[in-house]
Amino acid sequence: MEKTPERIFDAEIHALVDWRRIYKRMPARYQSRIATWPTPMHGMLNFDQRGGGYRTDFEDIAATRPESIREKLLTPLNIELAVLTATSYDCSIHPDLPFCSAIATAYNATLMEDFVEKDDAFFGTLRINFNDPETAVPEIERYADNPRVIAVISTTASIETPGSRRYDPIYQAIADAGLLLILHTTAEGRAMCPPPNSAGYPSRYLEYHSALATATIGHVASLVSNGVFVRHPRLKVLYLEGGICWALPLMWAMDADWKRLREEVPELTELPSHYIRNHIFLTTQPIEEPPKGSDLQLVYEQIGLDRNIVYSTDFPHWDFDDPKHFLPSCFTPEQRKRILWDNALELFGPKAKAWLERKEAR
Repeated sequence: MEKTPERIFDAEIHALVDWRRIYKRMPARYQSRIATWPTPMHGMLNFDQRGGGYRTDFEDIAATRPESIREKLLTPLNIELAVLTATSYDCSIHPDLPFCSAIATAYNATLMEDFVEKDDAFFGTLRINFNDPETAVPEIERYADNPRVIAVISTTASIETPGSRRYDPIYQAIADAGLLLILHTTAEGRAMCPPPNSAGYPSRYLEYHSALATATIGHVASLVSNGVFVRHPRLKVLYLEGGICWALPLMWAMDADWKRLREEVPELTELPSHYIRNHIFLTTQPIEEPPKGSDLQLVYEQIGLDRNIVYSTDFPHWDFDDPKHFLPSCFTPEQRKRILWDNALELFGPKAKAWLERKEAR
């Protein structure tokens, strides 16, 4: 890969943590179950693992060690800061709450020790069990002051709609810790979760992958309509792999309906689009690719979210986005700079800026 001259903040790297290291941290009664996790607990074909999920020009080892990620990705592409979203962020979709909470705790500790602490470009993310606030909140609080932990990560797949007040203690803990909430598509329809879309369970990968945005649309509509951002004004949410262009028609529809149905949502004192623009953030991967690049540029400008879009490689997956080619040539240097660097640095806030200052001072 040819190095880009631009500074890059990568919002999504799927580091592959060694499960043998994880289960050694778990209570003995759970260790034998890890050998079969998570495949037998999925309720549908694992479409997102098509062909193993990885690029054909990268062997699996590329994401299993921090030095490999640096060699294969960070150095060649000039990536200065990166968020390790890793895997197993679907700890909220299975019925055995203590087991799933134990996985989250063990995984977090292993990710920090085996990856984040080995390279100063990395930030860590916390897995939690959204359906078990009694363990999720202390897990968030445990890492709140860690300068290398930058977000809580979960999945858009949900047993209950995300606007439910049962999740308020978790949202509040995330906001109090100054962390971002990251939500990843692709776990819909598994375990206890409803089907991936309103049509039911897909039978083809094309059907499944091209409709991933529908999960994000429903998720955002629930958070906004149920007043989550009114109750938690400091909460910000970054959606991974759900697309971007859907935001425009969603804002149009929600704003029009809000004007007619305000009595149903009296807590929303602003247009729904106001909450989307101030609290919802999106990643470029997988970026929409219209025949004319100027069409994509126009949609971004119309959405008004040009400062809410951050770059992500999705390394090492097959639909990896190379920073040299992911945006059409019509995007201005300033637009590229915002998406590749500025927006993420602002979004991830004081922790990211403070850590960057420490790195540059060394």
